[in-house]
Amino acid sequence: MNVLGVDFGKKRIGIATGDTVTRMAFPLRTVDGTDAVRAIEEILTIAKEEACECVVVGVPRPLPKADGVERKNVEAEALAFVEAIRAKTKLPVEIEDERFSSRMADRWRELSETKKKNFNRDASAAAAILESYLERTQKKDGDI
Repeated sequence: MNVLGVDFGKKRIGIATGDTVTRMAFPLRTVDGTDAVRAIEEILTIAKEEACECVVVGVPRPLPKADGVERKNVEAEALAFVEAIRAKTKLPVEIEDERFSSRMADRWRELSETKKKNFNRDASAAAAILESYLERTQKKDGDI
């Protein structure tokens, strides 16, 4: 099954594709995140073009700040975005914890020979989110 990964952002939204057979994800592109309605339309168009049967959206689970106050605004915005996608499609829309996905993308860039100008951090973060989802669901399903 083909799956679309989404790294939510208010400025840019990273998009990745992957599948449940190989359990691999690949960065695809970014979508302008400044207009949520237009972004959702574009995401669902990409899902259709890529024959995806599921959408996985990264939602940041809050980490406590040093002073003990949790940051919940970004999580609430991402969850509202997920609900807006669900309202526009019949595809299943799953949630995956996306903490540290951008750091993982940065690490991939350091380890690869990708030139800085060719590297898409947001799409790579979406791939990290999607790979996390694919790995977690593999363990849950008991697949080898």
